[in-house]
Amino acid sequence: MPRFSHKWLILSIGLALGIATYSPSVLAKCQTVRIDIEIEKPSRSLEISDAAIVEMFNFWNGPGVRVNDKPVHLDPNRQQGHFIDWPAGPITDFPADGESYAISFLCDVEKTDHPRIMYEVDYVFRPGVDGGYIHLPGFGDDRYGPNVSTIVHDVEGMWFRSSANWEQLIRPIISNAIEISDETT
Repeated sequence: MPRFSHKWLILSIGLALGIATYSPSVLAKCQTVRIDIEIEKPSRSLEISDAAIVEMFNFWNGPGVRVNDKPVHLDPNRQQGHFIDWPAGPITDFPADGESYAISFLCDVEKTDHPRIMYEVDYVFRPGVDGGYIHLPGFGDDRYGPNVSTIVHDVEGMWFRSSANWEQLIRPIISNAIEISDETT
């Protein structure tokens, strides 16, 4: 029977601890360069690539992300980049009658010549009503696997309120695109 040395045991324990305490924020190697929005009525895709807008949002935050072993999504001083109002927590009372949009966050990834979808969510809002809602695809959704291979929030499948920044910047872009489409049809 082979014998393992203490050096291999210590190395194995160190590697296991490193993996166990690995923070998703370490993965934040790609920067969001585009946000795509799928609009059902009328069927069209909207691409937001204006750096001043896109850089306001990223998916490298929320539950599961820790800095100095503290969750950053609850720290009021670390809300920059949030498209979800994480401190408000998950909700169960979102309106089923709102308009739904598929949102994709795209990053520049090494060794590719075009941005790649790195994270996807659903966004719902009701025209004329303040606030919107964001859903993180859960198990059974085709987007779940690719999302959790990028970052795991441990709240997948839940609904949240969208952040004030998201409502102020992204919602008007969607509303204007819909209005323009309505005028041309």
